[in-house]
Amino acid sequence: MSAPNPDGLGDIAVMKNWLKNAGLKTEDADVINTHDTSTPLADVAEFTEIGKGLGQNAKNVQIDY
Repeated sequence: MSAPNPDGLGDIAVMKNWLKNAGLKTEDADVINTHDTSTPLADVAEFTEIGKGLGQNAKNVQIDY
């Protein structure tokens, strides 16, 4: 079984870096294509990380998995 890092800081940093490198703000993100392991732990972690990485805009983002 695969288990995510419980703090999710690496994934959150990646999200913030791709936005910064693209010259975008969190409000500019409208779709995320997830690529996790589809395990219960990973699914919860991924959605938590998206929420922390995108803040208030996370509720406006379409998530494709």
